[in-house]
Amino acid sequence: MNVAEIMEQRNAFSFEVFPPKTDVGMEKLCGEGGVLEKLYTLNPDYISCTYGAGGTNVGKNLEVLKKIKADGKCTPVTHFTCVANTKEGIKDQLQTYLDNGIDHMLALRGDIPFGWTGTNGDLHYATELVKFVRKEFGDKFTIAVAGSPEGHIACRSLEADISFLKQKQDEGADYIMTQLCWDMDQFRYWMDAIRAAGIWLPVDVGIMPVLDAAATINMALSRNGCVMSRDLCEIISKNWIFPNPFAPNESEESIAAKKASFKEAGIEYTIKLIDEYRVCGINGIHLYALNKYDDVARIVKESGIKNGTVCIASHHTTCSVMIQECSHDIDSFDLEYLQHDLLDIMRKMIPDFAEEHQYRHPGPIHTQFGRYVNEPGDYTSMNTDGHLRSVFFGRSETMTIKDGVLDGGEFAHIYFIDWDHVRARHRQLNVTVMGTTEDVNDRKFHGGQTINTLRKYTDEEKAHDIHYTLQLDAREF
Repeated sequence: MNVAEIMEQRNAFSFEVFPPKTDVGMEKLCGEGGVLEKLYTLNPDYISCTYGAGGTNVGKNLEVLKKIKADGKCTPVTHFTCVANTKEGIKDQLQTYLDNGIDHMLALRGDIPFGWTGTNGDLHYATELVKFVRKEFGDKFTIAVAGSPEGHIACRSLEADISFLKQKQDEGADYIMTQLCWDMDQFRYWMDAIRAAGIWLPVDVGIMPVLDAAATINMALSRNGCVMSRDLCEIISKNWIFPNPFAPNESEESIAAKKASFKEAGIEYTIKLIDEYRVCGINGIHLYALNKYDDVARIVKESGIKNGTVCIASHHTTCSVMIQECSHDIDSFDLEYLQHDLLDIMRKMIPDFAEEHQYRHPGPIHTQFGRYVNEPGDYTSMNTDGHLRSVFFGRSETMTIKDGVLDGGEFAHIYFIDWDHVRARHRQLNVTVMGTTEDVNDRKFHGGQTINTLRKYTDEEKAHDIHYTLQLDAREF
């Protein structure tokens, strides 16, 4: 399944890395225990690798992607630009990617080097690149294209930029990977605008973790030309390194404190930004990993699980976990009526362990083992009834998480049962949460409607069966 097909089914999750310039950097990224291996633990659908300005560092780009492909943990995606590329050169390079099993690409015009008047290549725009790739390679590549929520810095208007994006779709693009955008109002406007323009490609949102003031300002002002949100400007101003973040002259202690404070606030800002993007009808989150891991992992962790399952389990072999309604009434043993009814049934099926040799277990060897593990006495092994009962009820329950809420219906309660009555002791429950942060409301079975399971009575039964009337009365009550 390619990335575009994944996005049609669920929100994708991915990272972007860049090809290091040095062997030391390559070892940190691709070596054993390196950044790539750590990123894999976060289960991305794909990892993209930048191409390099003017096609520089292309060899390293291919080396990184070959490593991702060989590891087999996710799909490798190459960035590819028109800058300084001839048509024959493009064909040769793309064929090399295919020969190495790399069949996903992000088609870009590329940043024009300082002093150049154009791409200095045979192709001048990403639209031309998409058209050329489809002509030469057909459907062999899954093609992503860039989308700029605030309009490309070199484009005359947002409307013109959206029309170019529509052309990319018409020429055969498979999905959109957005450029950096911190203005959520603008992003929502752009999403509405591209859909109104007939652009229905899945949208993968590119997000740069806010970790460093200099990198953040540089990306906004000199690379993307994107607007900084008020919240982000406040973070920068509160942690400003005078006279500027590129040439600080403060004390080392003061600078370090401000950088740490900025990073902490920036992480919180990034997590909030991800939360806001999720409700905008997007199809994926693409984090610029910046060849780092720990900070990115924290952001992923704290972004939260929205839909999935929770497993409540006991590792004790004489205990059970049960989901049932609360029966409200309590007897003289402080047991709810329903739970006592269940206990009564279990006692009929599996009688209480009342005397030695009532059950085969425990035998003499097991009793001796009990002494070895410092059980207080032989009687502590006489809990066969508890072991057998836990088999019938089970030691775990699984519940669903829907829209961030544990789904127990109207009446479900979680009960922990300790069948072993030979002595009091401390017990432990393990709770494991698994799931996704995506919103799945629009993919609920049967449109999320409740299925009517009431018996369907015939007209003849309605006329003669008193239970039908009683059932209707109960529903009205």
